[in-house]
Amino acid sequence: DDELLFREALALGIDRRDEVVRQRLLLNMRFLGATAEQSDEALGPQTVNGVPLASNFPSIRAYVDLIEDWVHTGRPVQAGVMTNNTNNTTYRERNMYYLGGTTAAGGAGAQFANEAACVAAGGTPTVGSDSGSCANNALRTIPNNTKSSAATQIYLQQTWARPNLINPPGTATIDPATGDATYSGPPGLSYFSSLEAMTAEMTAGVMSVADFADDDGTAGIAGIIPVGQAFLTAVQAGLATRNMYGIDALTDELMDLWFNDGTHASVAGSYLSALTNFGSITGRDPAMFGAGEIAARELGLSAREAVLLQAVASYQLGFRNSIPEPGSLALAALALLGVAGLKRRAAPATARPAGA
Repeated sequence: DDELLFREALALGIDRRDEVVRQRLLLNMRFLGATAEQSDEALGPQTVNGVPLASNFPSIRAYVDLIEDWVHTGRPVQAGVMTNNTNNTTYRERNMYYLGGTTAAGGAGAQFANEAACVAAGGTPTVGSDSGSCANNALRTIPNNTKSSAATQIYLQQTWARPNLINPPGTATIDPATGDATYSGPPGLSYFSSLEAMTAEMTAGVMSVADFADDDGTAGIAGIIPVGQAFLTAVQAGLATRNMYGIDALTDELMDLWFNDGTHASVAGSYLSALTNFGSITGRDPAMFGAGEIAARELGLSAREAVLLQAVASYQLGFRNSIPEPGSLALAALALLGVAGLKRRAAPATARPAGA
């Protein structure tokens, strides 16, 4: 039966010599494992030891444009790609990347001339009878947005570089209950040489995504929120740990911006992200919050950490020309806390609600 034939094929090593099998396994690796988890980062294609980086730049750029159109005009507006009906818009997935079949020339609104160009830019290829993203012929239907407005401002967040793509010490196993990562085996695949290199590529990528969104005459993207650059600034200023896998990472007395999976932000990283988002969207200096900021305190961040992270966001957004020395900021934070404490003690007492 099929199972016996399958086992015999494995025993003969046919799987190791068949290029179709090899390509199928590589495609699967885009969706499996910590390193190859499908990513929404604006990164171009890379392959290390036969394993591709699981980014998909054509998809990110196409979907940001589609969402921007829908928010601003009520429907996607790519000429020749979308079919605008009375109550909805329909389109073939592949037509977001190029117009027509795998050899047809791209039309207005298309990113690439054909499937090969889409794959070369980072889209997933067709393997055997399985269509990759660049040739996906699935029919999509999007209802019209009855609340659309050209005045709506859309911001893109530039995410942070990921240590697990730079120098992972092994293969990560994620605890499903806590999210904690443990590492085992030989060092993992490294796709970037440094935080600087990955941040630079993501900065260029997200700018390309934003630039493409208004090519069809819509309002486009209002701005890019430089969270990833703020992370790098904190590291370069000597405020945050550069190598979370280093032997001194837990004892260097610096802030840790990443969770131990090397992908997601830690509490401090999340706070820095929030500050950068706040300043970008409101146009107000994140340093306005000061040492006694409530969210930082409830997150378990010290007054010193809160003020340092506020200073990084403030600097990154151009509200100040430099980041003060950590020591002087710490003293200022403690002084501000002292003044706040005196003010609280001087304030008239109020009755606490019952049960509080």
